[in-house]
Amino acid sequence: MNRIFQTLRRRGGLFLIRFGVIGAQLLVLLVLASLMQRSEFGAFAYGWASIQLVSALISLGGPGYLLREMSARQAGPEHGPALLQVLLIASAGPAILAFGVWFIIRSLISHDLLPLASPDFALVIVLGGWLNNLVANIAVPIRVSGAANTAMFYRDGLGHLIVLASGFAVAAAYPTVSALRVLEGYCALAVLVVGAGLLIAALRARSAAYFGNGKQPFNLAFWGSGLTAMLAAQIDILIGGLFLTPAHLGSYQILRKAANLLSLPQIIANWSIAVEASRAFASGDRIALKESAREGLTIALVPAFALGVTLLLASPALFSWYHIPVDAQSLMTFLVLTMGGLANVGFGANFLIAAQCRLEHLALRARLIALVAGSALLASLSPALGITGVAVAMATSTILMNVLIWLDVQRRLGVDTSIFSLFGHRTQT
Repeated sequence: MNRIFQTLRRRGGLFLIRFGVIGAQLLVLLVLASLMQRSEFGAFAYGWASIQLVSALISLGGPGYLLREMSARQAGPEHGPALLQVLLIASAGPAILAFGVWFIIRSLISHDLLPLASPDFALVIVLGGWLNNLVANIAVPIRVSGAANTAMFYRDGLGHLIVLASGFAVAAAYPTVSALRVLEGYCALAVLVVGAGLLIAALRARSAAYFGNGKQPFNLAFWGSGLTAMLAAQIDILIGGLFLTPAHLGSYQILRKAANLLSLPQIIANWSIAVEASRAFASGDRIALKESAREGLTIALVPAFALGVTLLLASPALFSWYHIPVDAQSLMTFLVLTMGGLANVGFGANFLIAAQCRLEHLALRARLIALVAGSALLASLSPALGITGVAVAMATSTILMNVLIWLDVQRRLGVDTSIFSLFGHRTQT
């Protein structure tokens, strides 16, 4: 237990930054909503969400690939991506895809198939998505150099601050604040963010080597896994929403958003141990790899458990604030979602270890199997059980996904990423 608290103290900065980012996101939305008319804020929200979606669609899985390869480079010059690889994966390849996406979005807006008034939104959305993806890639060398806190703030927090700055600038220059102008300002400021990130990465190059011989081929499984994860995050709404009333769907959304807070400690743990795990695997040091997995658990478990207990204790206030019926169905739904989130943390950094140890194709397979199973369960349970059926389907899908990759990691690497490793158990497969 003492080791757990020592680890949490050492990584405390990441928790502060991550929760600060969440607070900044909420602040930005509240401030922009106060600056804009409701219709313009709706257009902004749609455009901002579209930028995040385009960023994932055109990424090619570059940030995950570069995190693994640049981390492995720290084990020796025989590892690491070549400079040309980095330019193609992080910039040129996504730019080519972005051009095709721009044409599609422009056509949809022109034919009134998207709720955006002007085709000019198409260019802003695609450019913003490309810049977002570039920022995610630039954060990787900053992280590899040892600046974990700086990299997390640069990747996850700075974008929201510059969109807020854009909103204030537009409010000062124009009588009305339009969504298009705010997003245009965001793109202009994001160019400066890209430049600043490149400068930071260059200055940090004294602490880490970024480029190698590029012998490890690029695998699109990183891209597929990211897109599958994005789809899995929305499948409960897409399928479950077919069988729920709008009121029930709204209640479920609120409960799901609250339960999703349990993923934050795991995100922080993965960001903390990624470089060490890849370096250990590249060096052939399985003991160090196991220690990385255990450190991830020590980072995530206590905060996740504390969050879970807090959420359950605060559920009466949550239900009252959002006018959610305090009945058996709602209570069971929230309990199932919370238990599913805690189970996810209990399996540890299994997907991170798989990605950093060249098992990304198995991670993609586990996500696809769980997505198919979850979709089938949603279609079968939602009509009969309502929001509780949706929650059971998603929790089951999450556990199945984790079990599959957990078994693969044990079988291929001999590493137990789960909570059992902290108690000295070794699961035989």
